[in-house]
Amino acid sequence: MVEEPTWGELLLDFFLMAAIPIAVGGTLILLLVGLTVWMTAPLRRRRRNGVAERSGQTVETSAPR
Repeated sequence: MVEEPTWGELLLDFFLMAAIPIAVGGTLILLLVGLTVWMTAPLRRRRRNGVAERSGQTVETSAPR
């Protein structure tokens, strides 16, 4: 005969089944957000420099180009 799992074993199994998709999905979401921010950084920099030039301000960049 097969022994039925206890409540503790069931909770642990459900936790593990839920944790794997959450970890993978969270990683994918953070990856996509990070890549989007990284890819659009030059565009934001160009826009910020263009607005500053029109208003007569100077924009300092933290890194040399």
